[in-house]
Amino acid sequence: MDAVVAIQKMLETGGPWAVAALGIGAYIWERRENKALQKAVMELATAQVQATLKQEVAVTTLKELLMTFISKR
Repeated sequence: MDAVVAIQKMLETGGPWAVAALGIGAYIWERRENKALQKAVMELATAQVQATLKQEVAVTTLKELLMTFISKR
């Protein structure tokens, strides 16, 4: 709440320069948050691909074991 009051006072006393500073600050904050979000999405996508590959290997191995077991009977 203190930040809102501080921004309000800055806008009342600073005029257009305060608005410009607020806009620049908001832009920098948005870029930082967007960068963190993109990093998290990339990590999640990488983990999903790794999990899919492990599942495919497990299914292939199980299939081969079952085929070997069936062929011996």
